[in-house]
Amino acid sequence: MTPNPTTAPLGPTDWAHVRWPAIVIALLAGHALLVTGALVLSSTLIPAASIAPSGYAEALRWDDLQAERAASARLGWTATVTPAPQADLMGRRPIEIVLLDAEGAPVEGAMLDVALYHYAKADQPVAFRAGPSDAAGRVVAAPPLRRAGQWRLTAVVQRGADRLLIETDVWAPEPGLAQPTAANTLPGGPIR
Repeated sequence: MTPNPTTAPLGPTDWAHVRWPAIVIALLAGHALLVTGALVLSSTLIPAASIAPSGYAEALRWDDLQAERAASARLGWTATVTPAPQADLMGRRPIEIVLLDAEGAPVEGAMLDVALYHYAKADQPVAFRAGPSDAAGRVVAAPPLRRAGQWRLTAVVQRGADRLLIETDVWAPEPGLAQPTAANTLPGGPIR
């Protein structure tokens, strides 16, 4: 009886025809698994891969945000944000915000609603309310800013009917390092 060619085991010459295509398919499948695994790990474990908070919400209210920025620019107030060079043992880092009106006079009695996030940890925002500003236009708060580096600060300053929107980057220095100065001053309104 002759063996059926469809059920007969593969011989050594038959494996030679199948071996290289099988190796290529296995390498392509392994590469696809490796790339997929790397993408999944990078999107979940790497902190810099987090998305800035409220980006979608800001996009939905884009027109309102532009009107608020224009009103802030017309108001003419300036805000200077200066973080302390070091955080305390609990991670609180004092931040001083000095508010001046269009004539350079201090803005007294203003309340601030502040939100900050570190660019490397955008999914962990810090929000707090501070104020009122003193006679020198100064507000000091000590939010928990444990990380040194670049922070995004968004604040709404309210005094009576006057409302200023502050959007700026703040550099929280490592202890003992120089602090950039130009990045911490917001002249006369929003950054464009």
